Amino acid sequence: MKGKAVAIAGAAGKSKAFGARKNLAAILQAMRMNLIGAEGFGIEIGSGYETGKIALTEEEKSALAKQAEMLLKES
Repeated sequence: MKGKAVAIAGAAGKSKAFGARKNLAAILQAMRMNLIGAEGFGIEIGSGYETGKIALTEEEKSALAKQAEMLLKES
């Protein structure tokens, strides 16, 4: 796993999975993986808990696309 490129994204409540993303970043760094975008990107699920669908804003879509592009360049 050493040197493999990896990116983190998480979806949760108001925290946007911050704690999980932070802990995962620490684990991946300890594994000496190439962490793209630090602690990654978080999305607030919001009404998705009731509807089963996450509605992304244009800003979120753009950020996720940028993260994917960065990961592909490093892979």
